[in-house]
Amino acid sequence: MAIVSIKGSDSANPSEPGINHFNSDSNASDTAFAMQAKIGLKGRIGKNLSLFAEYRYLSIDATSYTFGSTDYPGVHLPTTSWHVDMGRQQYNLFVAGLQYKF
Repeated sequence: MAIVSIKGSDSANPSEPGINHFNSDSNASDTAFAMQAKIGLKGRIGKNLSLFAEYRYLSIDATSYTFGSTDYPGVHLPTTSWHVDMGRQQYNLFVAGLQYKF
């Protein structure tokens, strides 16, 4: 399981400069199924030194968020809360480095 959290979100419209449509609550989170697969290589190149490389694939199912309404009294008409759906997120991550053991 993954907990995906969005903090300090901003919904801007160029025709309304300075207005964040999520201003009454710009934070939201959701949980989703997540999976990862990884593979790596590690080789010793000295008594205390190793070289390694790793590839990781991470997939997180679709998530949904509800942000607060637009609340600018006297400046912008109030709105209801905003609901945002994000599709599946997929990441390809690579790491390589040297490891030294004391």
